[in-house]
Amino acid sequence: MRNLAAMMQKAKEVQHNLEKVKEELAELRFTASSGGGAVEVEVNGRADVTNVTLSPDIIGLTSPDDVAMLEDLIQVAVNNARSMAENAKAEKMKEVTGGLPLPPGLDLPL
Repeated sequence: MRNLAAMMQKAKEVQHNLEKVKEELAELRFTASSGGGAVEVEVNGRADVTNVTLSPDIIGLTSPDDVAMLEDLIQVAVNNARSMAENAKAEKMKEVTGGLPLPPGLDLPL
């Protein structure tokens, strides 16, 4: 019974720590750019896009090729920023779990 009580206490601690990490991740910001800085995307640590900035030099683009290029640049910048956030999330999870591997497919609500 002591082991069960200890496990329950540990589970509560982990849950508390996960909530704390979730809050910390929401406060983190990651910015990535593409096209030599023409497009910048900022995401928080939960990989939510928080800002998109377009260089004034490319705002006036009107040809279909230019629009397609701009869309590609935004996609690259978003993916780069999300990748940065996912890496930070993985590091935070290592801190919370003490480096213990999580079961495959377990996606914690962060």
